[in-house]
Amino acid sequence: MSFLDELYYGNINPNENRNRRALPYEKAVRTFSNNSIILKD
Repeated sequence: MSFLDELYYGNINPNENRNRRALPYEKAVRTFSNNSIILKD
């Protein structure tokens, strides 16, 4: 599905506020992802 389809069907809410409590989790996932990409190369 394209971005416009997702927006049209309500799967994306542009007015949604980000959950600030999720930031440490997002940082950990990003670090894990970056490290796994480095290890694959």
